[in-house]
Amino acid sequence: NCVVYNEYYRSGLISDHAKAVKELAEGDSVPRTGPGGIIVWMDPSIKGDHDAEGRDFRQLYNEMGIHGIPANNKVKAGIQKVQLLLKPDQEHRFPRWHPRAGQLGSPRLFFMETRCPATQREIELYHWKPVKEGKLINPYEEPEKYMDHAMDSMRYAIMAIFEHAKPVLKQNKVDPFAEFIGRKMG
Repeated sequence: NCVVYNEYYRSGLISDHAKAVKELAEGDSVPRTGPGGIIVWMDPSIKGDHDAEGRDFRQLYNEMGIHGIPANNKVKAGIQKVQLLLKPDQEHRFPRWHPRAGQLGSPRLFFMETRCPATQREIELYHWKPVKEGKLINPYEEPEKYMDHAMDSMRYAIMAIFEHAKPVLKQNKVDPFAEFIGRKMG
């Protein structure tokens, strides 16, 4: 299961962001430190951004203890992965902390709405670009770029999880290859 349980959603100076992210991570039971400090996935468009003195933004974050990893920004693939996690799975049980604990039909992505108001707001606003007049479909299936920073952030994290996860294959009780070989040999 993936749980979106906290968010930081502000504009401002890098030093303010770094301080706030460190404070949010303090006392958190989720391990998030690495060689460069607290690990976060950053929008890859940050590459090449510099301050007035010519210092790279990612380097500034690193100096402040925030290790920024460029996120996978494949939008359509990320949306597909989020949709996959949101889809109820008839063989998956709700987690023990959920009001429906133990029941089948659980999705694999949950939100702590009271701690993630921007995420909750953006989920409700997220939509595909409208179909242009005279067209039957949105040929590129692109999301509307409107109030989507929390959605992008969630997508980055989920893409990173999928990139590091090994697929779980359902094993048949009978190995068809072994069964085939057994028939041929026997």
